[in-house]
This record gives sequence, structure tokens and C-alpha cells, in this order.
Amino acid sequence: MNFSRRGSNSFLQDLTQIIPFLNARIQGLDVLYQAGKAGVMTATGYQLGERDANLGKKFLYRGAILMALSVALEMMLEGDEDYEELPDYVKNGNLLIPLKWFGVEGGYFAAYPKPFETGLLFSTIPQELYKAATGQTSGREMAKFFWSEFTSTFGLNPIPQAMIPGLEALVNYDFYTDLPLISEGKARLAPELQYDSRTSSVAMMLRGVPIKYNFTTGRFEGVSPIIIEQIISGYGGPIGSYFMQGIGLLMEGTGAAEERLPRDITQLPAIKSFLLDAESRSP
Repeated sequence: MNFSRRGSNSFLQDLTQIIPFLNARIQGLDVLYQAGKAGVMTATGYQLGERDANLGKKFLYRGAILMALSVALEMMLEGDEDYEELPDYVKNGNLLIPLKWFGVEGGYFAAYPKPFETGLLFSTIPQELYKAATGQTSGREMAKFFWSEFTSTFGLNPIPQAMIPGLEALVNYDFYTDLPLISEGKARLAPELQYDSRTSSVAMMLRGVPIKYNFTTGRFEGVSPIIIEQIISGYGGPIGSYFMQGIGLLMEGTGAAEERLPRDITQLPAIKSFLLDAESRSP
């Protein structure tokens, strides 16, 4: 893909400056369209030039391999309790291989992230169709799946990235996972008590800072550690997560804070994207 392409529309050029990866998403959709068009024309017997014909053949061949692999994995994982515990956004976004197949105890999975558009077409949709054909999902769930996946994969979020972490914290909802940031059970607790064993020491330290105004009581109060982590990681990205982990380790190592960082390797930055634990990733 040629990421230097910007097009001639001045509005889109400005939009790509404030929405991260928007240009990459547009370029990816264009490449998918061109490859898909060549694939359909090749399959239906149209005569194409050598370049387009090779592109169409590669599109169909590689798509078929990904589809066969994805459906085979779904068949092998059918009825697996650890796999069923994983949230949908994890299963739809990754090809998952249980490490217990290789003798590793526990509900650990090796995760290979799916490509966005082609992953949806040749992996996630075939897996969902298989589940529908075997009675594992209902028609209503299928409709919800298609709406959610197409709007998230092919849709372009017009909200500037600078607003998203704050907006998610305000409405208590993660737009990526389609899950509340603070569960219903924790929402009944005071904000300072909304944390779990994986909450970083940095967020725990900042929870008591009175920065949130309560209009009911007319006083400033602390903020949920879960919201603090969401804002830091949302605005700081991976660097924000590494910052919280590193400062937390220093605090715990010097005795300034009790040990809160997980010993489970699947919760460490970078590693947690490729090694998952069903128990820690369950909604």
C-alpha cells in the first residue's frame, strides 16, 4: 500500500490528520476492493492482464487457505470451555490455538491477530456461519454480529482520537470491546474501590486525588482506578501502559506500594497481545 497517497479531497486530507490510521484504513479498503474485483473476474472467466490475473488468483488462493484454517480451528474448539469463556472481540480478532494441545496446563491460548478486512471476510464470517449451521448461535445473534463487525471493520469513526478516551470514561463504555469499563457489580461500589488484582499501583495511588466533582454531594471526590487506567492507556497508547507498569514495579520494589502487578505473564505489555489466558480475559 502507498501510504503517501492523500487524494484530492481537502476535507478528507484534513480528516486524516486528526483521526489515526484513517488514511491506512482507506488505502486498505481500496486494495481489498481491487483484489476482490480481480478475484471475482478471474473466478468467472474474464480475461485480465497478467498483473490483475495474478492478483485475483492470490486473493482467492490465500483467502481459501485462511477460510479453511479458520473453520477447522472453530470445529476443533467447539465445546471447549476455556474458549467459550473468552469475550467475542478476542475470538473475532484472533486465530486462537490452545496451548493445552501442547501439554501446557491452564486455559492459555496463542493468539495470531487477524488482518482487518480480509480477516473478517475469510476468517470471522466463515467461523460465524459454521456456528450458525451447527446451531451454536441464533439468527438474532448473527444479525448483531454482522452489524457490529461491519460497522467496526469497514466503518470510519468520525470522532477525533483526542476525544475518544475521555468520552469512553464519561459514558463508561469501551468502544473497541463493546463492553462497559466498570462492570455492573463494581459500579455499586464507591469510585475509589472500583479495582481488581490487576489494577496498577499508579492508578491505585491516583484514585484518592479529588479531581471529580459530584453534583449530588457538592464535593470533589476520587476517581475509579479503572477509569484512570483507561485514560492513561487511551491517551498514552502502549507507552502509557508501559509507564504504569514500570512506575508500579518501582513503587512495589521500594515498598512505596503493595504488590499489585500480576505475576501472570499474559498480563504484561506486548506479550498479552499474543498470549491469552481465558480466566483473565473473561468478561
